[in-house]
Formats: sequence, structure tokens, C-alpha cells
Amino acid sequence: MIREDVDERADIDALYALPLEQFTPERNRLARELRESGDGGAAKEVGALRKPVLAAWVVNQLARTHARDVDLLLDAGNRLLEEQRAGTPGSQAAYDHQRRALDSLLAGAREILGERSSEQTLRTVAETLRTASLTEDGRELLARGRLTEPLTTTGWDLVVANPPPAGARASPKRARDAKGRERAQEELRAATAARDDARGRLREAEDEEKRTRRSFEQATKAVEQARLQLEQADEAVSRAEASADRHR
Repeated sequence: MIREDVDERADIDALYALPLEQFTPERNRLARELRESGDGGAAKEVGALRKPVLAAWVVNQLARTHARDVDLLLDAGNRLLEEQRAGTPGSQAAYDHQRRALDSLLAGAREILGERSSEQTLRTVAETLRTASLTEDGRELLARGRLTEPLTTTGWDLVVANPPPAGARASPKRARDAKGRERAQEELRAATAARDDARGRLREAEDEEKRTRRSFEQATKAVEQARLQLEQADEAVSRAEASADRHR
């Protein structure tokens, strides 16, 4: 966990607001500045901050650019939780508010993703938003816009997030099938998150390769220029020596 003094830093919040490809270099720059200022502990904790995967990054952006819809989603989730704790089923009004907020946020997610948008990523974003509104830790992470991984609903929270039709009773076989589907979905989400993370790391590596290639090309040009200058200097020395010989 980050110490409270580090956790409250506005520049860390700013990290999670950056375009995804800028997170790592800016995090490293901030850690370096903290280290140079003598705050080694904070530098170590900032340097350990994980880069968000794509779906988590989108949710972080929504928390900043669609704050009103996020607030509506959190209010609907809180109402559903209170009704569940009171032993009553979630009201249709709360589910309607949750659905409208999610629809608006997913439209915003499509705009943020642009060409990177895919149905799988949008489904992960939707589940992360829904889960965040139904768990205490998730609500705090969503409100602050500091998620690094997608969130998933399981167990009790899953009942709140996806209520069964009124009067419906699941058979044992249906319950087993539901559990199997849930496990398969969790495996798919984990694999997708790992793939998104790998893609992000590949982009970082490619960017680093480009920077290294440019540096190498610049160094090669500098060597060639220095070699030419040396050859010219050698020629000048030879001419000077010849002139000196003629005047002896």
C-alpha cells in the first residue's frame, strides 16, 4: 500500500489521468524527482505503481470526464446494496438508474477508446463499472480514478448486480451451468486483461526501440562527422608539415 502522504499526492492522481502510453515514463520521472529530492521511500512506492491495463485505464478516464454519470452509478449501486442488506430485493428504479448510467458511460468509453474499441473491452469496462459501484474498495477506486486492473463481481455482489427474474428458482443443473459459465468468464477476463497488458508492454518496447534506433542513428552520424573532421585535420597537418619542410 502507498503511504498516506504519497497516496494523497495530486501528481499521482495526474498519472492516472494521462494517456496510457505516457504512464510509465511519467511515473519513472516522478519517482526520479522524489529520489533526487531525498524522499527515497516515496520514490520507491511511486516507482512500484502499476500501469493500468486498457479497460482499467478507460474507467479511470471516465471517472474524470464523466463524473456526473459515475456519481449516478455509485448512487444506484449504494441504493441496491442498502436494499439488499435490508433483506429486500433491489428496486426496479435502482436498476433502471444503474442501467442508464452504464449506457452513458459505455458511450463515453467508445469515444475514449476510438480505434482501440472492441466488444470484449467494452464488456470488461461495463463489468468493472458495475462491480465498482457494488463494493466498498471498488467505489473508492472508481471515485479516485486509480484502477489498474478490471474488477469482477462474484458471490453476493453478483446477485446484487444481476438479479434473477421474479419468482425464478434455479435448478441444481442450472446452478452448476451458471458456475461453469462464471468460471469461464473469469478465465476469459483474466486472459483478456493479460493480453491487453502484453499489448501495452509491446507498445512500450516498440517505442523504446524507436528511441534507441534514433539515438543509434544520431550517434552513427556523430561518429561519421568526427571521422571526417579527423581526416580533414590529418590532411591539414600533412600540408603544414610539407610547408614546414619546404622552408627549412
